[in-house]
Amino acid sequence: MLVLAGLCSPAFCHVALSSITGFVEESPLPDAVRERLSARVEAAPGASSWIIEEEGVVYSLVFLPTPKEDNPQTRRKVEISLLGAAEMRGKMHLLLYGTTSLYPKDVYSFPEAIAGALISLREDRSASGFVLPGSQSSRQIVEDGVVALDWAPLEKIDVAGQSLPKGKVFDDAYCAQLYGISRSFFTTGNYRQALGILKEMHRFRWMNPDAYLDTAECFIRLGSPKDGQRMLERTLEAMKEQFSVEQLERAGELFGEAGDESSMQKLYEDALKLFRSRREGGA
Repeated sequence: MLVLAGLCSPAFCHVALSSITGFVEESPLPDAVRERLSARVEAAPGASSWIIEEEGVVYSLVFLPTPKEDNPQTRRKVEISLLGAAEMRGKMHLLLYGTTSLYPKDVYSFPEAIAGALISLREDRSASGFVLPGSQSSRQIVEDGVVALDWAPLEKIDVAGQSLPKGKVFDDAYCAQLYGISRSFFTTGNYRQALGILKEMHRFRWMNPDAYLDTAECFIRLGSPKDGQRMLERTLEAMKEQFSVEQLERAGELFGEAGDESSMQKLYEDALKLFRSRREGGA
């Protein structure tokens, strides 16, 4: 028997607790499951999702808060949209529950990125790779938000997990998600958090110039210009041919901030040459 709580960030206020537990108590579940889910919600009021396994069945409960909206029609549209999002998130949590061996935590450290990668690859997969045979769901609009409950036999989850993407295809999608997460920190000036995620991404040797430029800039903003310079040098050595004009210019600016004016000038010249060659070639 395994219990996971708080797979998502804290999201709702305590006033919604009674609505969520009320939904659970009215759901078509065995008494033992209702009691355990209600207990989990009350024990982890700062979470927005809870998963339990009982008698070979996995249950995923998700709450999404409704933004404040005075217009009733607009609020209703938002609530309907959130119902679908909550159900999808619940099903993803079920899939993630069964993917421990497929995506081990010591390799894939960010569940949010795993889920995002699976969603991003959905259009490239057959429907059977993401549908959970035998799964059931219940959802409802409650006070201050929406709640969704999804459940499926663990054996069915394991079978569905076997057809999930893996290898380089998944790794690339996972890295793309990590980069998106890192950007949410980078653009708000939280360079230390961004750098930690970027380092995780670099373990997969994902060849994305912007991600490596972000890493170099994080080092510089955190007071380690020499580390930033080394990152820039290694990045250019590995993938300079992939750089756009804008990326060459940005690399030059970062070299300048790191105190290497010679490299800065060289990259500005390279950027100008690339710009002219593409303009002449009609690219």
